[in-house]
Order: sequence, then structure tokens, then C-alpha cells
Amino acid sequence: MITLQNIPRISVVVPSYNQVQYLEETLCSILDQNYPGLELIVIDGGSTDGSLEILQKYADRIVYWVSEPDRGQSHAINKGLAKATGEWVAWMNSDDCYLPDTLVRFFNETNHEHFDFMHGLCSSGSSMQQRYFRTMGRNTKKNAFAILRFFMGTEFIIPSQSVFIRRAILSKVGLLNEALHYVMDMDWFARIAIQVPAKRVYYYDYTICFYRKHALTKTSNANDRMRQEAGAVAMRLAVHLPGLQPKLLPLLVEGNHKFSKSFSQCRHLGHWMVILIKYPLHARYSIAFWAKLRQMLYKSAGIRINTQEDYKVKE
Repeated sequence: MITLQNIPRISVVVPSYNQVQYLEETLCSILDQNYPGLELIVIDGGSTDGSLEILQKYADRIVYWVSEPDRGQSHAINKGLAKATGEWVAWMNSDDCYLPDTLVRFFNETNHEHFDFMHGLCSSGSSMQQRYFRTMGRNTKKNAFAILRFFMGTEFIIPSQSVFIRRAILSKVGLLNEALHYVMDMDWFARIAIQVPAKRVYYYDYTICFYRKHALTKTSNANDRMRQEAGAVAMRLAVHLPGLQPKLLPLLVEGNHKFSKSFSQCRHLGHWMVILIKYPLHARYSIAFWAKLRQMLYKSAGIRINTQEDYKVKE
């Protein structure tokens, strides 16, 4: 049971730039956790939209905040991590949120003393009131090989909003790669997975955070560029993987564009079989490919398939 004596100190870094329409809800989702060991750090990139008024409103509850130009999101997060003093560190984008009572429940149920990297599930939607549970990737233990396959589909992603990292391991792994614009989290998590033994990684099978979908998110505007960057990271880090994975990963990167294009046009079992024959390696390692087959088989058998509405959070 968590008590004031043994509760771990958690540093949550919030990078922000001109997100006034979401910033207050994000800050409140963190502060309203009522977590005694919270250290909230906000790194604002010099916003001009009214964000400073919100930061000043909560200044007495934010341990450290600054508003000044920076070199982008990764630089902002790194600046915050450099200020962090907590045993655990996390970051929350300024348009996303923790779900209520996440922190106390998470650290009360995870035996955190035995782990260095912990993550859970994420809900998503246009607002906290209209959010859906994410079901892809449930019950999967993410290793570096899986994390680096993000270029194949979002089912391989670890939601950064759900991640808690022991600050002590950052001396081994380093901070975010500021040269990356889209997949700095994937790169960071993969580097951590390469360094941290699997037994020190914990997957928490509950939804603990919220990812807001809106027109200005990077994933909404640059999906192709994001996957290209993810593929380049995978090629660079493949040499650090065990066994045959350093050979497999480049093969998956090289043929992924054609596989993805064919897969996106898959409409019936005949298409599915053609793709399996033409791209057996990609099909083997694509979670979405086999999920699509299951949907086709269920539909042909007249079995109802869950829709997004089935996962909607009922308030």
C-alpha cells in the first residue's frame, strides 16, 4: 500500500507551444491526481496565445516552468528532464491528459520497485468526454524489435502518455534525440528496451491516459513522413538487436511501402491470400494483417465485429 513514507516522487514534464485551448485541461488532469509525490514541470516554447496566463494561474502548484523559444518538442522535453528530480519521469503533451486517479492506482498496483520502464493503455478521441479505449496491442510485452516496427503500423506504438521511466537509467540511455521530429519517443523507448532487461519492463493492462485527436497533431498531418523517420530509426538501431533481428528489420523496412499499399487495398480473402504470397515476411510480422483476416472470417461467418462505438467510454 502506498503511504507518504514510501510513495515515489514522479516528475511529469509538459512541453507546450500555443496550446491554450487544451493546456488547462492537461494541467488539471495532472494536478487533480492529488498525488503527494508529484513534481510538475512545464516547458513552454514562448507561446503568444494566452498560455502564459494559464501557467501563471497554476504557478503555485507547478514546481518549475519557463516560457522561452526552444528548438522544438524534443528539446523542450529534454529541458524538462534536466530539471527533474523524481525517482520516475514522464511526459504529457499539452493537449493530452491522465485519466482520473491514474498515478496513485498505477504506483499502488505495479510493484514499481522491481521495474525501470512501465507503460499502460491509452484512450483517444476528440475530447475526454468523447473518448474511446484503445485495444490494439493489449497483453503484449513490447521489446525493442516490436517497438522499432512502428513503421508497419500504430499497433506497435507505446503511447508516450502512458510511460513512466526510472530516472536513474537515463544516465545509460541518454535523453531524446532532438534531430527527430516525429518518432523521438519510439527511438527513446527502443534504446531503453535495448538497455533494460525484459524482466525490468512492466506492462499495465489498464487505460490510464488520453490522446487527443485533432487536426493539428503531427500524426494527423504527416503520416508518411512519420513512417519514413520511423524506418530510418529502425535501420540505425537494428544492429543492437539479438539473433536474426538485425537482418530481419532492414528487410521489413525496405518492402514496407509496397506491403502497406497492397494491404490498404485488401477487400476480400482473395486479396489477403495474394498479399500473403507476395509479402510473407511482412505478413508474418504485421499484427494488423492478421487482425484484418480475423475480421474477414468473422464477417463471412456472420459473427458481429465490435466497432469503435463498443469501446466508447460511458460517462
